[in-house]
Amino acid sequence: MAKLDNTRKWAVVVSILLMLSKVFGFIREVLIANRFGASQESDLYYAATNGIIIVMGILGSGLQTTLVPIFTDIKRERGREGKNKFFASITSVTLLIATLLIALVFIFARPYVRILAAGYEGELHDIVVYLVRLGLPMVLFLCFTYISNAYLQSDEVYGPHALMGIPYNFIFIIYLLVVKRPTITGLMIITLIASSSQFLIQIPALRERRAKFYFSPSFKDENVLKTFRLVLPVILSSAVYQLNMLIDKSLASTLSEGSMSALTYASKVNTMVISVFVVAITSVVFPKLANAVSNRDELETGRLFSSSLNLVALVVIPSCVGMMILAKPIVEILFQRGRFDELATTLTSGALLYYAPGLVGQSFRMPLENMYYSIKDTKTPMITGIVAVVINIIFNFILIKLMAHRGLALATSISSIASSIILYIVIRKKLPFNELKVLINLLKIAVASSIMGIFTKLIYSALIRLVTGRMAMAMVLFVTIFIAIIIYVVSAVILKVEDTDTVIAILKSKLTRRK
Repeated sequence: MAKLDNTRKWAVVVSILLMLSKVFGFIREVLIANRFGASQESDLYYAATNGIIIVMGILGSGLQTTLVPIFTDIKRERGREGKNKFFASITSVTLLIATLLIALVFIFARPYVRILAAGYEGELHDIVVYLVRLGLPMVLFLCFTYISNAYLQSDEVYGPHALMGIPYNFIFIIYLLVVKRPTITGLMIITLIASSSQFLIQIPALRERRAKFYFSPSFKDENVLKTFRLVLPVILSSAVYQLNMLIDKSLASTLSEGSMSALTYASKVNTMVISVFVVAITSVVFPKLANAVSNRDELETGRLFSSSLNLVALVVIPSCVGMMILAKPIVEILFQRGRFDELATTLTSGALLYYAPGLVGQSFRMPLENMYYSIKDTKTPMITGIVAVVINIIFNFILIKLMAHRGLALATSISSIASSIILYIVIRKKLPFNELKVLINLLKIAVASSIMGIFTKLIYSALIRLVTGRMAMAMVLFVTIFIAIIIYVVSAVILKVEDTDTVIAILKSKLTRRK
C-alpha cells in the first residue's frame, strides 16, 4: 500500500505542475483567439500545424510508451551504462528516420496539403504548403523530447515532463503580447522555437544521469530491433489515427469559415483535463506498471491498474458533465474578446458540447493502452485503434450533413468511447484485478457527477439572471464551478468513492506543510 500511496502522491504533485503549465497554455490560446479569432487566418495556421502533428504522430506517439518498459529492462540487466548507450543508439536511429520523413513531406507538400485541406484552393493552398514546410523541423525536436521523456520516466523522474509546457507557452505569450501585428508566419516560427524548449528543459536531468547524445546508429542492436518490432503496431495504429485526424480536418476545411479553428479551440478546452490530470496519472503509474510487470508481481500490477482507472474516473467524469452544461459560458469567458466574436463563441461552444462526452473515452484509453504496453502487447491497441477510426469515419460522413462541424466532434466522441470499451473488455481476460470494485466505484462517481450536474445547471441559471457585464458573468461562472466542485466532493465522500479521501488528505497535508 505504501507504493500505491506514493503513486497517488506523485500523481497529485505532477498534476499541480502540469496545472501551472496549462495555465500558461490557456493564456496562450486566449491570446491567439484574441489576435486571430476563428478566422480564415487561424484556419490556415491550424491546418498547417495539424499537418505537422500528423507527421510527428506517426513516428513519435509510439516511441514514448514503447520505450519506457524497454529502458526499465535494460537498466535492470545492463545498468546505467547500458541504458545510456541504448539512449544514444535509439535516438540516432529515430532521428535518421525522422529526417527521411521530413524530406518526403517537404518534397510532396503540395499533394499532402491537397489531402489535408481539401477545401483550400489557389493562394490558400499555397499558404498552407508554405507553413507546413516552415514548421517541419519541429519533428526533430519532438523526437528528442519523446525519447528523453521515456528515459526519465523509466527512472521515475517526472518533473521535466510536467514543467516543459511553461517555457513552451511563455515563448508564445511574449510574441503575442510584444508584436503589435502578429502573422501566422510569425506564429509558425514561434511554434518551431517553442518546440525546441521542450527538449532543452530535460537536459539537466539527462546530464545528471550521464545520458549523452552522440551519433551512434546501430540497426543491429538487439534492443533497437526490439523497440521497432514493438513500436511498429503502435506506428500503424497511430498512422490510422492520424489518417482519421486528417479526414476530420479535411472535411472541416469544406465547411464555413472558422469551423476548423472552432474545432481546434474546443478540442483544446476539452483536452485540458487530459493534459493536466490524466497525463499526470498515467505518466506516474506507467513506469511503475512496467516495473511490476517486469518483476512479475501480478498483485501490484492489478492494484496499480485499478488505481489508475479510479483516479482518472474521479476527475474526468465530473469534468465531462460540467463542460457539457457550461460549454457556452466557458468559451465566452475564455475566448470572446478581440477578433473572437459572438459567432466564434457559438461555433466553438457547439463543438465543445459534442467533444465533451469523448473526454471519458479518450481519458480511459490512456491507462488502458499503457497497461497493454506494459505487458508488451502493442497489437491489441492497434486493432482497436483501427476499429475506432472506421467508426469515426462512418459517423463523420453521416453527422457532418446533419450537424456540420458539431457532427465531426460527436463522431470523435462516439469512436473514442467505443475504443475504450473494447480495450477494457479485452484486458479483463489478460489481467487479474478487482473488476467489481472498479465498476462499483465508477457507478458511484457517475451518481455523484449527476448530482453535481443538476445543481450546476440550477445554480448557474439562477445566478446569471442577476448580473450584467463581462466581469460579473465571469464571477458567476467561477462561483458556479467552485460550488459544483464542493457538491461533487461532498457527494463522493458520502457515497464513499475510492481515492477521494486519499486525494483530499494529500492536499491537506501539503497545505499544512506550507503553512
